[in-house]
Amino acid sequence: MATKKKQNTANTSSRFKFRQQEIYHGVPIDVRAHTLSEFMQKLQAKHNEIDRGIIDRKTRLQDFAEQWLETYKSETVGDDWFDNLSYIVLRKVVPGIGNRSLGNIQPLHVQQFLNDCSHYSQEYVNKIFRATKELFDSAYKNGSLDRNFSEDLVRPKGKKSNPRRSITDREREVLLQVLSGKITEDFYKTNTFVSDPKPHRGNLFCKFCLYCGLRPSESAALIWKDIDFKTGILTVSRAWDKKGRSKYPKSDAGFRQIPIPEIFLNELCSCKRDPFESATLIDGKSPTIGRRRSMWDDIRRLMNIGMGCRVEQDELIPPFPLAEDFVMYNLRHTYCTDLEKAGVPINIACRLMGHSDIALTSKIYTHACFETLETARSLINQRHTVPDSVPEQVAKHGKKQQNHAF
Repeated sequence: MATKKKQNTANTSSRFKFRQQEIYHGVPIDVRAHTLSEFMQKLQAKHNEIDRGIIDRKTRLQDFAEQWLETYKSETVGDDWFDNLSYIVLRKVVPGIGNRSLGNIQPLHVQQFLNDCSHYSQEYVNKIFRATKELFDSAYKNGSLDRNFSEDLVRPKGKKSNPRRSITDREREVLLQVLSGKITEDFYKTNTFVSDPKPHRGNLFCKFCLYCGLRPSESAALIWKDIDFKTGILTVSRAWDKKGRSKYPKSDAGFRQIPIPEIFLNELCSCKRDPFESATLIDGKSPTIGRRRSMWDDIRRLMNIGMGCRVEQDELIPPFPLAEDFVMYNLRHTYCTDLEKAGVPINIACRLMGHSDIALTSKIYTHACFETLETARSLINQRHTVPDSVPEQVAKHGKKQQNHAF
C-alpha cells in the first residue's frame, strides 16, 4: 500500500491552478497543472512511473531514454525501427543535449541540439526531430517536465541528400587498410601499420559489397554454400528484410550469379566455414542492422584516424578528413563504376548489379570518370589517325578517281 505525506495542495502557484507536492514511496514529487483533468492525469502517471521504479525529476536523461525505449517502443515497433530509434536516441539525442536531470532540461537546450543537426540530410533530421519530440512529450506526460515544450520545437531544414557516389582512390586505399587490420586505434600515436594485423570485424561484409556489388541486405544473408570455390562464382538468391529475416529478392533480377575477383576469392578460400554458416558474421554474431551500423561507425572512425584526424582523449577532433557522405552503399556503387572502367558492357553490368531496369545501371554508367573519357578519346583518335605511308594500291586507286573526276 502506498504511503503518502502531503505537503501542499492546489492553488499554491500563480502559474498553475493546480499543484500538489508529496512523498510517494519515499520519492518527493511536485505535480502542477492548469486544469483539473490535466492535474489528475499527471498525478496518476507519476504514481504509475514511481510504482514501476522508473523516473522522478532527478532522473538522468539517458536513464529515462532507456526506460522509454523499453516501455513504449520495444513491443510496439519493428525490430529494424527499434534499432534505428535506439541509435538515434542514445547516440545522438542524449549526448547532444547532455545527460542532465530531466528537471534541469530547458527548451533552449533541446532546440540548440536540433539546430546542431542541420548538417544531416533532411530525411535523417526528420527522424531525429520526431524521436526527440516523442521522448520529451512522454517525459511531460509522466510528470517529469512542468510543461510540454516539445510542441514548440522547430525542425531544422537539413541538407538535401547527396546522390550515391563511388569512393575515391584515397578512400579505397584507407578502407582496405582498415579492413585488413593495418590501421587500428593506436595509429594516430605511432603512424605505423600493425605488423601482424587481424582483419576488422566488418572485413568480409564490406568486401562482398565492394568486390561483388552486393546490397548490404544481400551481404547479410550470404552463407558459405552460396560460393562455388571451384568456379569462383557467387550465387545471390536471398536478402534480409528489415527484421533480419531471410527472404527472396524483390525481383527476378535479384537472383543472379557474380564472378568473384581473384584477389577476393583467395581470401575467401582461407576463411570458409560450414556450408550453412553465415559468411558475413560480425564478431561471430549475425549481421543485424544494429551490428552493421556499429561496425560501419568504427570503420569510419578508423578511416578518419588513418587519414590524419586529430584525437584527444579518445575523441576525434574536427575537421574530419573523411567525407560525410561516405556511406556503406557507396561500396556497391563503386563496384558498378569499376565494371564501367573495366569495359564491361552495360547490359552485363545490369545483370551483375541485379537491376530490374537497365536505366538504373545507366545512371551510374553515365557518371563517366576521367579515365573512361580518356580511353574513349584514345579509341577515337586511333579510328581517325592518318597513316604515315599510304599503301601503293590505295594510292593508285586514288589517282584513278582523280583522273576520272577530270
